[in-house]
Amino acid sequence: MKEIGFVFSAEINGQQFHIRAYHDSGLTMKSEDNLPHVHFFTEFHYLYEGYEKISIPQKKKEVTLKAGEICLIPRRLYHAVDTDDRVKRICFNLTASELFGTLDDIIVIRNGYICSVMARFLEKELSKTRRGLLFLEVICELTELLSEQIDISSDRELNEQKQKWIIEDHIANRFYYNEGIAALAAKLYLSEKQTRTLVKKFFGKDYKSLILSQRMELAEMMLQDENFSLEKIAEEVGYHSYSGFYLAYTGYFGVSPSEKREQLQCRIDEKQSLPHP
Repeated sequence: MKEIGFVFSAEINGQQFHIRAYHDSGLTMKSEDNLPHVHFFTEFHYLYEGYEKISIPQKKKEVTLKAGEICLIPRRLYHAVDTDDRVKRICFNLTASELFGTLDDIIVIRNGYICSVMARFLEKELSKTRRGLLFLEVICELTELLSEQIDISSDRELNEQKQKWIIEDHIANRFYYNEGIAALAAKLYLSEKQTRTLVKKFFGKDYKSLILSQRMELAEMMLQDENFSLEKIAEEVGYHSYSGFYLAYTGYFGVSPSEKREQLQCRIDEKQSLPHP
């Protein structure tokens, strides 16, 4: 069960933000976020023991975080988190929109100074204010590290980063609505033609293909959980009828949703039947 460690407000370079820390008693926290989701804040994870896997369906990417490593998950990045049963970690939510605002992908860092600060963070006698100040040291260190790693050499590059983020955010948060490209074009302040060109440039696919991929990837993940009926999955990924979902899924994967679920269950049964080493 997650527990709020503290809420702390601060300001860096005129940017007001809030820190919310959460973990369970003893820091052991098996993730409950194993389905894709997004947040309107930047997440900071630090592992003391064990590991966690963070998957980004939209980028077809998976990152493994190990003990002693720091991970930053940008706000509005569609992701899922899975941890082993022995994991010990602490997580922070950073609500400032501009703090690490140029990030558009997960970053994993191993830094001795930050590890030493986080070790002090665990001292039980520390007050909430002291913990907040320690984490401010971590944020300042991360800000310096990232300013060296991220090259924003021109206004044009910065503008393209923002445009790409807006498109990714729109796909991640609006894929289940039956909206055309006009809604995205309005966010970018571009014509529909310009928006189609930009989407193709950044992702190598057209808008409809990105929406379909997002829906199908989430559907495939949900099929692994038998608590979701096929009709419920169809609804969750944006289809008004099961027949529409059936046609889209079968056309995309070459098998029906029910056949895919059977395949996935057979794999699970096979793994469970294997002798333990």
